[in-house]
Amino acid sequence: RSIEARAAQTLGDASYADLALRGLDFLLRECVMDGEPAHYHDGAPRVFGLAVDRTSLASALLDAHDHTGDARWLDAADAITLSLLRRFWSDAEKGIVDRLVEPGDAGELARPRKIIRDNALAAENFARLWRRRR
Repeated sequence: RSIEARAAQTLGDASYADLALRGLDFLLRECVMDGEPAHYHDGAPRVFGLAVDRTSLASALLDAHDHTGDARWLDAADAITLSLLRRFWSDAEKGIVDRLVEPGDAGELARPRKIIRDNALAAENFARLWRRRR
């Protein structure tokens, strides 16, 4: 659950949840292009194509759905999570890799990274989506 949603619940102050939801609105509007989330830096979305961005954003979207019950957050989480699976699943690694190897990559860049923390969060997101969609 997002820090803001937990703070709103713990402190009884809805402004924290409102802040989190406004942040998610901004991310979906400004930092997700053609289903690709990006880092936002220096006033613009930059650095697309990282698996961790999809897992983190999907988790926050699921938190927003938990907090509000609004289906748009669930639909966005579903789309982001499916794009994660399609783009970053590695049969060789038996999991989600944090980046796809590009032609010309050498050294450590030529090796996809399977990060356990990111895979655990992705698995949690898949389970949360499954529970809501069944």
